[in-house]
Amino acid sequence: MSSNKPDPSLRTNTRSNPDQPALLRSRLLAMTYDGLIILFLTTLIVFIIELVIIGGDVLPKDHILNKLLKPFWFVPGFFYLAYYWRKNGQTPSMKVWKIKLVNQQGDLVSWPQALIRYVTAIIGLGLLWALFNKKRASLQDLLSQTSLVKTTE
Repeated sequence: MSSNKPDPSLRTNTRSNPDQPALLRSRLLAMTYDGLIILFLTTLIVFIIELVIIGGDVLPKDHILNKLLKPFWFVPGFFYLAYYWRKNGQTPSMKVWKIKLVNQQGDLVSWPQALIRYVTAIIGLGLLWALFNKKRASLQDLLSQTSLVKTTE
């Protein structure tokens, strides 16, 4: 039987105020930094896979391996973001801009919430929703039942 109480191991230590949503500017800057980190890591991983599998040759665009690797480009990004969201609610970039991802109770997000947030963010245009929402909630915030909030640390 499961209880509705939050798991104490998911409590956050960083001081944040769930009533103070993160500024759109801070969100965009953190997304840009994280995007560059994810692009670098993913490119490196794909390069290593291609090096190991085909020995460093350049694959023709119509090669089956190119088609198989394209969806893989989204996997490292998810694990990078979800790891930090689940660890302390902040990626290194989010720490710089003093924003944190929390669930509706102010706790760290679950794996399903991280996945929903990531998939809906990839689809795009979710931040535009925040421009018209009085709580500055993006579409991915609403669908994953999470919030990006200001933090003091």
